[in-house]
Amino acid sequence: MSYLSLSMYAKKLQTYDRNYLLSCVSGLFSCRWQRYQQSHFKTTTGEKVWCSLLNLDLFFLSICLYIWLCAGNDSNTINELVYRYNNKWLDYYTLILALTGLLYTYVSLLFILSGCLLMVGQQLFIHTIHKAGIVFVGLYSMAFVAMTARFFPDQWRLAYISLQVTAPFLQIGALGFLTLSAWLISDGWFGRRSICHVIIAVLFCIILVLIFLTPIWIRSPCLTEGETVLTAPLLFAQNGDMQNAPENTELAIRRAFANNVAGISTTVQISNDGIPFLYRDLDLTWRTNIMDVAPSLSTFSPSSLNWTILSSLDAGSWFIEMDPFGTVRSMDSSRKKEIKRQTIMTLEDALYLASNENKMIVLTVLEPTEESRYYNESYLQQALDVITSSNISHDLIWWAPETSRTYVESLYPNLTQVVFQSKPTSNVTGHKITQLVTHYTLLPVDDLSHYSENGIGLGFFSVNSKWLTTFYQCSNVSSIFTQLSSEVMMYTSPAWTMTSQFYLIIWVSIDVTAMVLISIIFLVQRHRLHHFENNMESFTLSAPSRFSSSSNNDFSDSLIVDDDGELHIKELAPVSTMSNAIHPMRSEDSLAVSLRDSRASSQTEVSVNEQALGEDPNDKHISRKIDKAKLVYQIDDI
Repeated sequence: MSYLSLSMYAKKLQTYDRNYLLSCVSGLFSCRWQRYQQSHFKTTTGEKVWCSLLNLDLFFLSICLYIWLCAGNDSNTINELVYRYNNKWLDYYTLILALTGLLYTYVSLLFILSGCLLMVGQQLFIHTIHKAGIVFVGLYSMAFVAMTARFFPDQWRLAYISLQVTAPFLQIGALGFLTLSAWLISDGWFGRRSICHVIIAVLFCIILVLIFLTPIWIRSPCLTEGETVLTAPLLFAQNGDMQNAPENTELAIRRAFANNVAGISTTVQISNDGIPFLYRDLDLTWRTNIMDVAPSLSTFSPSSLNWTILSSLDAGSWFIEMDPFGTVRSMDSSRKKEIKRQTIMTLEDALYLASNENKMIVLTVLEPTEESRYYNESYLQQALDVITSSNISHDLIWWAPETSRTYVESLYPNLTQVVFQSKPTSNVTGHKITQLVTHYTLLPVDDLSHYSENGIGLGFFSVNSKWLTTFYQCSNVSSIFTQLSSEVMMYTSPAWTMTSQFYLIIWVSIDVTAMVLISIIFLVQRHRLHHFENNMESFTLSAPSRFSSSSNNDFSDSLIVDDDGELHIKELAPVSTMSNAIHPMRSEDSLAVSLRDSRASSQTEVSVNEQALGEDPNDKHISRKIDKAKLVYQIDDI
């Protein structure tokens, strides 16, 4: 065989079928884009630890993402709270949601890539960049939990309530995930069984049983006994239509009434000259332009200023500048001009609008500060006088102030007495109270029926999402209060309801289906891997091998070039196991040493024969030896 033919044959040794999909997966996960970089060797203990951390990151970040998605119900409250800390308005909720979602997508992608590599028997090797990402995600999850516990503790309670609406669907999703994971679990159990794989299989079975039995602990008002008739709760707009107009302004109240709500809830303060007006903050720097027109008065509370000053303030421009609900960008110029013309509204004007529209109004009256002339005086009488002088029916007014309630009940018996907090039923029934309005975090969800049995209607405020509206609609509460009246008004019925008997059928059917699919997966994996184990011919250099052979009659072949340049296949001495060539347990260090020794030997032979050829340039035998050594060196490179 000529040197040219031999060189062409050697180049053919470099030809193999490329698996672009595998190269892409391995490259993204391990930065091993070339085939020679990909390995079927056993995953090291260190990499297993990193993969475990990856799984923990995915688990805890899933919880963080779920909690923050539920927190969308209070997105405006969260933004306001952060604004009061740093005095800079941003949509902080959306920023945190975007960052959490981005990290969750990143960790999920790494998890999927690792699963793909395991399915094809590749060694798991996490690149350094991804390891840094895993550490960052872990630190972010811990910081998220600390931040939520410190600044937004209500969100834990909100997430618990949400589970009563979403738990049936989360259980179905969890079973789907475990069913897909069964392929990898069974692959490790039947293919590379070790202590680690046994522990993983046991944990898998425990988690699977718990998920199967989860519906036993699900208590949802949306699961009814028989055909339950649900009564739609009264819808109140908090401070008017806050989403599309500055709160507590005439435009906000008009738009709220246009949304066909049952009424509005508002906060009343008394000016220093005795004029009741609608305003809920204790300072004027945020929702007015007092810093522009009278900065020396910016430190005063609203109740310490006269109505002449308050009525001259701009109460609408802040809404255009901050765009708290992201609705301003879609408004036309005429609408924005109308918003900028808004001023602080008096209680008298608000009662006039409510009377004309025959809408209810819930009043909370704040006590004046020490700078006000009405401090420690009968400030409530100022609001009651306005109610008396107006033409509104007293049946349309819900009276919330706790101070002098007995006095108010005696003089104004037709006012609906309402409590705006959670109190024991015995105290609530001490007065002529017919409505209890509270925050969702203050009243146990298992205690709702207790109040209705005593003739007290229940209402909840800050209900801004579809799922929370569904929860209270199914709970048959009498009223809900929302900041997003234009959206919540469209939720005329619960997102879902079903009878307990029907849910039992679904539960059993899904559990049985998942169990059958998982059993089939385990049987298929057992048959597939057992077939490969008993058919050694199925081994290929391009496919993962996970079965060792202990036969001492296995031989390995080697490519040999004789002194005449002829190519031969020489059978070498028996090796201890075929896995020395293709088994994952083959030592990479030994292979590297063998290649290095072969390369060094070839280089030495080339040097010696080139010196001999220099002494006798016509010696063709030495020339052939040099060509042979160079060819072997080239094959070693391959």
